[in-house]
Amino acid sequence: TRSRDRIEISDATLQLNGQPLSLSAMITPPPGGWAGLRSLPRVEADIGFPQGRLQLLGSLTPDDIVLTEARLTTDATRLNVEGTLARTAGRPSALKASGVVELKELETLPFVSLPGLSSWKLRGETEVEAQLRGELSDWASATLDGRFRARALSVRGVPLDQVVGTLEQSDRVMRLRVASAQLAEGRLTGELTIDDRPATQGWLLQADLAGLQLAALAQSIPAWRTRSMTGQASGHLVLSGQWKDRATWRGEGWVNAAGERLGDVPLLEKVFQGLFGVLAERMGLEMLRRAQITEASVQWRLAEERFSTEELRLGGRAGIEPVAVYAKGSVGLDQTLDFVIEPELSEMALLQAPTTSTLAGTVLKAAGQLDRLRRLIGRHHLTGTLKQPVYRFEFSTQEVLRQLAPGPSTLLQNLFDAAR
Repeated sequence: TRSRDRIEISDATLQLNGQPLSLSAMITPPPGGWAGLRSLPRVEADIGFPQGRLQLLGSLTPDDIVLTEARLTTDATRLNVEGTLARTAGRPSALKASGVVELKELETLPFVSLPGLSSWKLRGETEVEAQLRGELSDWASATLDGRFRARALSVRGVPLDQVVGTLEQSDRVMRLRVASAQLAEGRLTGELTIDDRPATQGWLLQADLAGLQLAALAQSIPAWRTRSMTGQASGHLVLSGQWKDRATWRGEGWVNAAGERLGDVPLLEKVFQGLFGVLAERMGLEMLRRAQITEASVQWRLAEERFSTEELRLGGRAGIEPVAVYAKGSVGLDQTLDFVIEPELSEMALLQAPTTSTLAGTVLKAAGQLDRLRRLIGRHHLTGTLKQPVYRFEFSTQEVLRQLAPGPSTLLQNLFDAAR
């Protein structure tokens, strides 16, 4: 309705980005009426949507809405906005925002479309300050400069505490920097760059982690709370590629960890249990079934959709005896395995195992072949998948012992030399 002193819209309904909105607004002319304006008409609006409400107060120019005050409120978000909001297509808006944003709610706000955000599963209330200049209908091309801080948030179920960072965007390139954050009591820093330019679309992720406490991590992730691993880990990674083409993904990094029951790490648990299970059956040594990993280190590369390593080492105990596992090979993004694994058992374990004790204690010990037996007795190929690993020993026990057992003359000479 329009009258001499106002234009008023009451409870209008419309849709934006597939969501229903309700609109109430009032435009008030400046002193002197609508004709011969020397000052700007005043506008007040109240926009309701399923998740909350946007209230704004400002004035109208031929090209913009000048926001004196605007407030976006939802169940957990409280955001104040000021600046200019373009009224015509092709004209940039210039806005400043500050307040608290619940990251989960960004996925459902009707005013911005962020189709790729839901896959990150961002959760947590975050303090933000940001400035934006550009077309809201094409926010990826806008210039953005922001800072954020959160006491606690999560990314794909991984919890982060005391997060401080910045967000910058220009020329369709966005850079998200985490200056500092805590992950399971460890320190995390990193940077994510997303290049949305049509000719170069890609991403680059760099991260460093120091002092992560494995017990704290297991307790903070609901699916891990039955795990009993302890100790700490550190790591570094660099990854890059194009989002929609996994064949372009490349990367490298390293991880070091020390503690107890490291074999409880999800996805790897079944691999380690199966490895020591087949070794226990092969050697008749039950204590191998209860082997525990206490040290782990790996350097890895990512190329052609596979993580590969030439330097994977696991150390631990089987009962009171030390055990080590060396491996090289790869695991695919499809979870397929292709590894050559060489467990290294202690001399005492070989002397105790029913399948090797007699020969190891007499012939091989005298012939100086125990070290080689320790490497070959468990050497095998690991294939299949992380969920269903397949173990295939390179040599049967008989073949290993036949290769290592010396001839009679060599054995006599070794026994003679040992007795001198």
